[in-house]
Amino acid sequence: MSKALYLEDVSLRLGGRRILSEINMTVERGEIVAICGTAGSGKAYLPPLLTGTCRTPYTLTGRLFVDNIEIERLDATEMRYARMANVAVLPQREEVADLRMTALQYVLAPFHDDIKKSNTEILQDTKRIMQLLGLANPDRILKKHLQALRPHELRAVLYAAALSTDPAVAVFSPTEKDIFAQDADELYPLLIKVCKIKKIALLLLTANISFARQYGESVYVIQHSHLWKLDAVSVPHAQYLEKAAALEKLVNRPQTDMAYLQAKNVVIHRGMSSLTFTLHACEILGVAAQHGSQVFCKQKKPHSGSVLFDHNLQEPRTNFMCLSRNTVFPPYASCWEILQAFSSGKMTKESLFRLLSNIGLPTDYENLCPSSLSLYETFRFGLVCAAAASAKVILLEDIDLLHDNADKYDILHLLQKICHISSMGAIVFSTQDAVLHAIDRVQ
Repeated sequence: MSKALYLEDVSLRLGGRRILSEINMTVERGEIVAICGTAGSGKAYLPPLLTGTCRTPYTLTGRLFVDNIEIERLDATEMRYARMANVAVLPQREEVADLRMTALQYVLAPFHDDIKKSNTEILQDTKRIMQLLGLANPDRILKKHLQALRPHELRAVLYAAALSTDPAVAVFSPTEKDIFAQDADELYPLLIKVCKIKKIALLLLTANISFARQYGESVYVIQHSHLWKLDAVSVPHAQYLEKAAALEKLVNRPQTDMAYLQAKNVVIHRGMSSLTFTLHACEILGVAAQHGSQVFCKQKKPHSGSVLFDHNLQEPRTNFMCLSRNTVFPPYASCWEILQAFSSGKMTKESLFRLLSNIGLPTDYENLCPSSLSLYETFRFGLVCAAAASAKVILLEDIDLLHDNADKYDILHLLQKICHISSMGAIVFSTQDAVLHAIDRVQ
């Protein structure tokens, strides 16, 4: 059986940041391989690497073969065709540019011009795949607009269109919502059946290790740029991912006598229950609300009740760190310059590396570009800034917007480490019971 994908000592760097290190992996045609890791692990860079769509300049070493073709040895035109013909990325609804087009228009979209296969052949193959994916009347569905399709119909159309080009490799990155969709238990076995029939290798990129084990014939775990094959060697990170999938409760350090703030019958906004609690050093509390950081850092008055502060916390700008989707770092400064500003110039690179090592982060944060950070990376970098600034209280909003439970748990776990190392307190605002149960919830 021919190799659909072969990586030999592949290392990838974006700018000065190491993403993948000495990756070795062989995937045969028709094989189902799951690669499991959190949002910052590096797995998200595999699709753009394989398809040649990585927008950031990168350095690739090692040898990369797709369908027995060594990609990097081709000229630009040959490489584009080889990648377009041999690698398919199964899209999400959010990635479709125009949901007003019909399913037929989407199937025959212009990108198929790069594939040496006629429109008639693509259409016939798409219909066959749609039937294999459980759609009894493909012709009726193809006449509908994408936005009018039911969720399972839309997913089937998107997957069928991608697989109709007969790629050697298909890449699928389901979100937590996809994994727990009503029709997931029916759709994914059918998707795997299609890949088996057409001898397409399927890469499942996920943060959910239970999903990876359920559908992957081979399961790999990626962490800190390295890849380990599960069950072939002991992978401690797999146990962490299992806890993360369930948002297992964090072990909170016992309260100390050092109280940073007290809330007495506080109502953040009209219609919610009042809150009464004391936030101690090294403690993380969960509040059942989407927002509220401005109330606790004295930028806004509560609807009712009062917030009392330790006498050392009267200046919120230096003692509070608020993190949310709206957190903005100076766009033209490097991450190292930002960290220096937060530490008032006291942080050396040696102390930064020591901090990152203590909390389990890679030591290349100085090379990150703030303007390119995802929400997940914004939270991670913001927590490092809080530690550099010696903040006393971290107020974290919008954690619910992270797609996977593993990503949420990773942020909570990192927050816990930083609170324990730096004797901080933290309040996490969330409306999801799973997140609130993972920490100490304010009643």
